[in-house]
Amino acid sequence: MRGEQIGVSCLCRTYGRTGLLEEAIQSFLVQDYPGPKELIILNDLDAQELRFPHQDVTIVNVRERYPTLGDKCNALVELARFDVLSPWDDDDISLPWRLSTSLARLRDGYFKPRTALFSQQGFITGFRQAPFHAQSCFQKDLWQAVGGYPPIDVGEDTQFETRLRTRFGISHSELTPAEHFYIYRWRGDGHVSDTKTLKAGLDCYEVFDQNVRNQIKTGEEPEGLVELKPAWRTDYVWEARLYNMGLGSLVRTNW
Repeated sequence: MRGEQIGVSCLCRTYGRTGLLEEAIQSFLVQDYPGPKELIILNDLDAQELRFPHQDVTIVNVRERYPTLGDKCNALVELARFDVLSPWDDDDISLPWRLSTSLARLRDGYFKPRTALFSQQGFITGFRQAPFHAQSCFQKDLWQAVGGYPPIDVGEDTQFETRLRTRFGISHSELTPAEHFYIYRWRGDGHVSDTKTLKAGLDCYEVFDQNVRNQIKTGEEPEGLVELKPAWRTDYVWEARLYNMGLGSLVRTNW
């Protein structure tokens, strides 16, 4: 099967951070992959109803929060129209060649680079090796074969990949600096698996919920019907290129 004929479903779970989500949607809209593709966004925050009319973007709003992040991931897979899946986190940036690169290099139903561009405090600080499940691409039958994502709140992605490695012996791929297509943004309070929360021994899934609801109360996050307006806040393609040219100290990923 030729690469351009493969359909891919990009799966985005979101919860109360619409500004970041608008950038994630824009990352999908600028993809250069010519084949069939879709972005499915699953929102289970009852205080918001998200809307963005687009033929390739589907937003599913549910009124009851999923018990765990693993359950939410599995629900997204069930919604997918295509047999190739690409996790699409709402707080990171995918450069335009992500899908075309991933599908061209899909082998034995799986592809994931070993490293990604890492951004901290708004600056690209280098290439980092970490799990980065959100930049992977895999066939749905692999998900089925290992029983899907485990029903847990933190680490559901790494445990899922452990299942894949144990069952299929998958390995990660290498990219040249210019081929890297993912900017992983770590800001301390943007991820459910916040390091400070974990160290404090708190239920970070519930802490994240409380943070979101506090932001709604203060007006930092909108409530009710939200008409999304996808856009990047800066030219991430140019910033990645600047970093690869050795100008990393000048690169700021504004968000």
